[in-house]
Amino acid sequence: MIIQFEGVIGDFMKKSPSEEGTQLKLRHGAADGLRELQKNFQIALYTFLGEKTIQLAVEYLLREEDIVFDGIYRRLPAFKSTDEYANYN
Repeated sequence: MIIQFEGVIGDFMKKSPSEEGTQLKLRHGAADGLRELQKNFQIALYTFLGEKTIQLAVEYLLREEDIVFDGIYRRLPAFKSTDEYANYN
């Protein structure tokens, strides 16, 4: 099962308007849903985030929520300038 990170599992948001940096915000029930899915499916993560940013999210989910992804795929930079929304090739 391929699941897009942004908006489905969570997002990185600014801590506050006055602070620098971002923090991971998981959607309500996302961790519970992923734990349930990993019982019966292989889960691949698809994201538009940069490598370091998605690494932080995956490490958090593994360490804190005990969620293991079978694959992680990032959108190719070449697609950023096109009208194509997502290419799962």
